[in-house]
Amino acid sequence: MNKEKDPVQMQLRDHKKRWNLAAKEFVSRLIALKQGLNGRGSAKRGLPISDIKNPFPPEIAAFLSQLTSDFQQLAEEASGIIQEQAYYSEHRRKPQPKQPQSPEQNQFAPPKVAMASTKQAVVILGQEKFPTLLAITPEEQEKGLMFVEPPTPVMSFIYAHPMPQSFWMAKTPSQLDIVFSHRGIITSIQRGEPFSTKIIKDEIPSDLVVELPAGTCMAKNITIGDPIRLVRA
Repeated sequence: MNKEKDPVQMQLRDHKKRWNLAAKEFVSRLIALKQGLNGRGSAKRGLPISDIKNPFPPEIAAFLSQLTSDFQQLAEEASGIIQEQAYYSEHRRKPQPKQPQSPEQNQFAPPKVAMASTKQAVVILGQEKFPTLLAITPEEQEKGLMFVEPPTPVMSFIYAHPMPQSFWMAKTPSQLDIVFSHRGIITSIQRGEPFSTKIIKDEIPSDLVVELPAGTCMAKNITIGDPIRLVRA
């Protein structure tokens, strides 16, 4: 029997995989810096051979500066993964004992299908109001606007526990504005391209993310720092 995949666990594993690849690349570049500082250089990394009698080539100083910035980013992403894993460990779905059902209950039980919620509300971004679908459960948030052809509805993803959120568009045919927010303030506005596998994320924890048709934020002058709130329909 196939176990149902936990989308939060899958997202955490994806973040770890991408971090490990970035860390491996960082270590490779750190070794190149070591070779450069010892005068051997690194043709692959564009670091010239140097002589102890002369100042180091400027390429080495620039390379070190970029490594410092990359390390800071790796450390911040590792901190985010630690928070994600702590959240998952506390809130992960645990097996529940099956309750016996009568034949009548089995006959009329609805099929378990992961689908976007039909619950609706109104989301207010800045001074603009939009009817919105709500994605609340992990199953609803996993599907989101996948397979939804234009005209695209607005969808709001609600998170009970703020944490950095990631999205991708691999099965989404519509171009989107993706608005991240925390405690009623928009923190980031990013563009989602149809069928793209690029990870779209905000490093700031989000408790509400809203997907709108692409260009909506520019047309309505919605910007970072604007207030945002949900009003239940």
